[in-house]
Amino acid sequence: MYFRLARRLDHQVRPVEPRVIAEVRAGINTRNAAVSGDGKWVAVANYLPHSLVILDADLNLKNPAGE
Repeated sequence: MYFRLARRLDHQVRPVEPRVIAEVRAGINTRNAAVSGDGKWVAVANYLPHSLVILDADLNLKNPAGE
């Protein structure tokens, strides 16, 4: 389960044991987040800066160039 707090951090929580297991700052003013159907990717849309950040399920930033 992923959710956003007002502190502009995205969190990952395991429903079985409800505690924060990861957090990442994906932007200054995050608007939306979506999880892929297979649960492997998280997309975070930001108003400031205008960007779309792609993270893996462990909230590691993925480079679009594949490097």
